[in-house]
Amino acid sequence: MGIGSAINIAGTGLRVTQDDLGVIASNIANAETEGFTRRRLVQGEVSAGGDTIGVRSITVERAINEEVQDQLRDFAAVNVNNQIQADFLGRLDVAFGEPGSPTAIDTSFNQALASLEALAASPEDFSAQIQAVTDLQVFTGQLNNLSQTVQDLRQEADIAIAETVTQANQAIAGIVELNSRIVSEGSLGNQPVALLDERDRLIDELAQIIDIEVERNNNNTVQIRTTSGISLVESQPFFIDFQRAGTVTPETTLDNGILSSVFVRSGGTFEVDLLASGQIEEGALAAYTQLRDGSLQQIQDQLDEFAAQIALAVSNVEVASTAITDGLEVDVSALSDGNTVSLGFTDTTGAQRTVTLVQVSDPAQLPLADDFTADPNDLVFGLDLSAGTAAADIQTFLDGLTPATGLTAATAAGNLQFTATAPATVDALSANVTITGLTGDLAFPLFIDSGTGGVFSNALNEGPGLAGFAGRIAVNPAVIEDPSLVSRFTTTNDNSGDSDRVDRIIDQIRNDIRAVSPASGLGATNNPIEATAADLLQIIVSRQGQQSEAVQRQADASEISFNNVQERLQAESSVNIDDEIARLIELEQAFQANARVLTTIQELIDALLSI
Repeated sequence: MGIGSAINIAGTGLRVTQDDLGVIASNIANAETEGFTRRRLVQGEVSAGGDTIGVRSITVERAINEEVQDQLRDFAAVNVNNQIQADFLGRLDVAFGEPGSPTAIDTSFNQALASLEALAASPEDFSAQIQAVTDLQVFTGQLNNLSQTVQDLRQEADIAIAETVTQANQAIAGIVELNSRIVSEGSLGNQPVALLDERDRLIDELAQIIDIEVERNNNNTVQIRTTSGISLVESQPFFIDFQRAGTVTPETTLDNGILSSVFVRSGGTFEVDLLASGQIEEGALAAYTQLRDGSLQQIQDQLDEFAAQIALAVSNVEVASTAITDGLEVDVSALSDGNTVSLGFTDTTGAQRTVTLVQVSDPAQLPLADDFTADPNDLVFGLDLSAGTAAADIQTFLDGLTPATGLTAATAAGNLQFTATAPATVDALSANVTITGLTGDLAFPLFIDSGTGGVFSNALNEGPGLAGFAGRIAVNPAVIEDPSLVSRFTTTNDNSGDSDRVDRIIDQIRNDIRAVSPASGLGATNNPIEATAADLLQIIVSRQGQQSEAVQRQADASEISFNNVQERLQAESSVNIDDEIARLIELEQAFQANARVLTTIQELIDALLSI
């Protein structure tokens, strides 16, 4: 190696060391910059004729582990989902109250029952009558407030979906733009490390909103799809579309089309419904939609189911049938909309079957689905039983069943009659009727639907029906005006020592067992649970507490996992001042060594010249 080669090698060494010093200075200056990835200089030798004649700076690259980065984004989507759901359900848990605490819903319910029991012991005590009615009002008011809290949370989730979609679209647009700028910089021979950091920050933001997969291309661009394969970033953006609702109520749902779904659209030719097709599973968007349309809606359904059960338990009576030739008949003259007639029979093949007839005066509500009742084994048929064509309508329905029923339907003097031709038999027949009068019967409308001002009978044609009834159930104003009605059921009763009505109220609430609709999320479609109103409330409270606790445990676990992966990535990618200082010392020594080489060569040249 000649002196010229030595000079060139040492000189290039100084230049590379100078470049490396610039990289380290940038690292130290940006040590606290969020999203900044530690840089490192990649260098290589310069050779000619098989000999090394120098060193050069090849590029500046980011110190990042892409596999860990992808893993972190997956964990981020899961963690954000869990944290959001834990926050919402935790706040709802506070609204329910700690079971047994003074502000809990079950406490006010039990207090109302205790006041009714005290009234049963002294039915003539006016102060006990007032106390019972007051505690019933407190309970229904708290149930109304709890229902409103559920809807407030659904409204908040709907607003959050809109805000999250806006953030996602901004990130998608930014990533597409940065892709273009990165390609431009690369074509000029520049290393766009700052642009890559900026793009990573947007991708990280998008990964918290929706679960994504990132595909890296050779030209430093990326393509992004959801984990289900829906494109979000290609050469052009695929934007997410959502329409925020004005007001969210129990009657506004995704299923009935009043609330908006979430779509991915591009131009006028591409559209995917992310919710209908189950395309998103994790991230903030999944959490908010699951809360709005899933868990919170389900809790509302459960509260409505409870409110309906407690109202109907007090106001409804079972009307038994009487025998007629070859069959049975039942009085249906007092049926209100939503009331039912249950028919059990053995068909011509010997199979036992059940049909539930539902009183529906509004034809716009027809036909009814079989899930109108919780019984998975019955067939549901809605009709106006007061119409002159009722018997013919029922007969047409029965004749359309397979195998043949062998039954004949008829009406006579307000009664509905069913007869059978052997081998078919009519086995059971009864009507469930809502009592609308305040006196004359132990059953009476203790509760009303404040939305309609009328008696609740589970009618579909009066306002929203069952949906949101927990927010509208109220003590009958007539009972508030005359509390003695709780323990007086005849117009001539002086209320002295008569506890029959209040005893029935307590018995119905504590002991009247009804099937719970599986649509509420309680029980299975083919195996619905049966519970009293009192037990149903405890089931709902317990389930809510368990669900909130389970989601919080998931949130705690996912946060630990996310933090662990984040620490691993930061250990590789973030700036460590101590490491950078140590590297500076190494470069200082390298600079001195290269400078010493040049100094030595200078001394040799001077010596040669002096000779």
